[in-house]
Amino acid sequence: MDYDKVIGQGFSAVWRHKSLWALGCIGVMLAGLGSGVSAAFQLNWQADLYQTFFSLFALEGEMSPQEAQEFFRTFMGPMVGVYATAGLAMLMAFLSYLVSLVTRGAIIDQAASSATTGTVDWRQGLQAGLSRAPYLFLIDLAWWLPGIVLFGGLFACGILGMFGSIAATVDQTGEPKMGVFFASIIGFFCLFLVFILLYELVVGLFAPMMYQHTVQRRASFFESIRAGWRIAVANLGPMFVLLIVSFLLTLLLAIGTWIFSMGFSGLGMGFAFSRLGELPWVLRLGLLLAAGLAYAAVHTLLGGFIEAARLSIYAHAYQELTGSSS
Repeated sequence: MDYDKVIGQGFSAVWRHKSLWALGCIGVMLAGLGSGVSAAFQLNWQADLYQTFFSLFALEGEMSPQEAQEFFRTFMGPMVGVYATAGLAMLMAFLSYLVSLVTRGAIIDQAASSATTGTVDWRQGLQAGLSRAPYLFLIDLAWWLPGIVLFGGLFACGILGMFGSIAATVDQTGEPKMGVFFASIIGFFCLFLVFILLYELVVGLFAPMMYQHTVQRRASFFESIRAGWRIAVANLGPMFVLLIVSFLLTLLLAIGTWIFSMGFSGLGMGFAFSRLGELPWVLRLGLLLAAGLAYAAVHTLLGGFIEAARLSIYAHAYQELTGSSS
């Protein structure tokens, strides 16, 4: 495989055809909005908490019962909104996944069209995405179910093993050796991490071509599983390189989100210093919503581009590996 050509064409297709980027943004937009609203409420809670801490540091002597009650109210009261918006973010993420089933198929279909004809039609892409969404979901499910069984069983065995090791090391006084307990915990989580890495490696190597095959060839579920597996087995080296590229793109999204989250935390402290809580509630709500929308916009634009670029790279790679490119 010509990696420079495939990766370059994948990025170039998204940059030249902004509709691919737009489809990627649509796929992550609901999750971005949910995250933005949740982040705004967390920002509000952080501002109140920082302001309360600053006032506590200014106190002389011990905290009075009234001051302790006020601190507890400030700490716990806004948590209701934080938890509620976190639940809303989870719901929005689920809805975003359902939308992404369509947009993923649309991006794959039109990235392939860009590779063969040089043109992109987002309407045709959405039609293809709607028709292939059930197949993409079935492939997702085919990978999720073994993971749930594997990690659920591993977690249950790990818990039983930890308590079994404690029971086996109880000394004559009836007291368990806590060193064994902590060693069991560390060993269990190390083993769990190894299994997660192996699982993600297998999924990253074999799943992408299954998605590509079911969209580009309009293939059935079982045919897509077989064909995607055969393509990956015959091209493990290129698939590993593409997996590294996909990982780097995901890492870029994580770093970008983390940087913006750190900015949010600093903004919360800045609001506390500026006594945000004393502002009229309308102005305070407007500032928080503006910050939340800014977070959602960054998440949507960056996440949409990375999702579209990743799928576009795999679409070009599929055509290169199967000899179907023009």
